[in-house]
Formats: sequence, structure tokens, C-alpha cells
Amino acid sequence: MFVLLLQVLGCLCSEHVFVQEASLLSPYVDEIGRFLNWKTFGEQVIKVHGKDVFVQLGYSSPNSSGAVLGSHPISSERFCVDLVIEVEEGSKGEDSEGMAIWISDEETFNEGTCFGRSCNFKGLLVAIKPSGKSYIGVKAGNVSINPRSIDKSFDRVEYRDFPFGEKFVLRIEQKNYELSIYLGEPENLSLVHSYRSNIVGEGDFFGVSASTGKSSASFRLVAVESYHLKDLGPGEYTSDDVHTGGRLVWILLAVVVSVTGYYLYSIQIKKDN
Repeated sequence: MFVLLLQVLGCLCSEHVFVQEASLLSPYVDEIGRFLNWKTFGEQVIKVHGKDVFVQLGYSSPNSSGAVLGSHPISSERFCVDLVIEVEEGSKGEDSEGMAIWISDEETFNEGTCFGRSCNFKGLLVAIKPSGKSYIGVKAGNVSINPRSIDKSFDRVEYRDFPFGEKFVLRIEQKNYELSIYLGEPENLSLVHSYRSNIVGEGDFFGVSASTGKSSASFRLVAVESYHLKDLGPGEYTSDDVHTGGRLVWILLAVVVSVTGYYLYSIQIKKDN
């Protein structure tokens, strides 16, 4: 019982608050096939591969592209977004195919040559190029990407291999006036780059696009999980957090004391008999 109490108290003190309307989870669509809380552009399809379900951006064919854009803006400058991504290998080559993840104040999608989207906007861009000279690149502020030398246009580029056919996580997190980008396995994320400022503002929109080239890789968006980060600094709880948490703690303590008392009373009765 005390273990249960500690677990519940841990949940009360958790920094992450799940935001359903800004997330994209299976089955992705409603009963009539419309994407929930997301706008779609270009070519995209929901696929089932064995036990896996995912949104494929662009078809598995040359020169195809697709995108999804959140209908609801980011509601706080303290947030975390986890993307679960999988890339199925095509024939490797020096192609312009890849995936773009961005956050900006644009409410509409602007198609372009930067992995499916426009190369010029204000906000944050994270690009993943899995084939040829593969890399992850990050650019923030006034984003202007040269399509002829995309990897030279980033604030930070990390050349690395991507695990074809295996899921990996891209995390974008902003708190305490710092925005950080992580990449890796769910329990083993490594920092790619960080900015010592709030790049993303309240009211910005989140989007993902992908484009295929000659190698026809499959870009699979398995999930987007969005969280609002509560400020848990000393003396900075909201009154609602304090009152709600306080009431629940006292209720839980009362339940624990009652159950423990009843348990001890039952043992004593058995001994007397």
C-alpha cells in the first residue's frame, strides 16, 4: 500500500502533462477516416505491416512527398514532443529524400524542396537524411536552406547512420529558456544540439513532411506524443497544483491508515481466537 502511495505521489510530481489534441497516435483517424487534430497534404497513407501501424509520408515511389500539420498550436513555451520514426531502406544513393520536422507560426503548409516543405521560414527545422551521406541537421531562427547543399545550411549537422527497419525517437524539448533536440532509442537518447533561448513561442504549430527520391525509402511516422511541462521549481507551483495535490495526499493517507488499521485489527482478532 505504501508503494502504491509513493507511485501516486510520483505521478503528482511528474513534470510531463500529456496533451491529446497535439499528439498523433494509432489509429490516427476517426470512424470515417479523417485524421484527428491534424491536417494532411500531398501523399500519405496509413499502413499495417505485421503488428506495426504507421503513417507513411509519401509513397514508396520516386519523387513522392507528403506532410501532416497540427491543427492545434503549442499552448506553452515549456513543452516536449517525442516522435517515434522508422525508415525502411530503399536503394542507397545521393538523393534529396529525407524527413523534415519543424515548428513555426505558419498555420498552413508550404510545399518546397527541403524534404517536402519550403526552405525559408522562421522557427525551428530538424532534418533527417537517412541515405547516402546520412545525417541529422538542426536550424533555428530565420531558416533559409540551400537545396543544392542542404547539409551546409544548418547550425548543427551530425553525420550518422540510421537503423533501417528499426524505430527511433526524436525529442524536441524546451524549458528554462533552453531548447534541446535529442535522438536515439527511447531509453538512450543523446543530445544533438541545444539553444540557450526559447526558440518556440506559444501559438506556434508543429509539422512533419517527407519526400522520396530515386531510392524510394519509406518514411514512417509511428507516433507523435506531445507534453506540456509543468514548472516544478521551488515556490513556483500553481495554486491548483498545491490544492489538488494536497487534498489527494490527505485522502490517500487516510485510506492507507484505514486499511493498515483494519489489517492489524484482523491479525489481532485471529490471534485472540
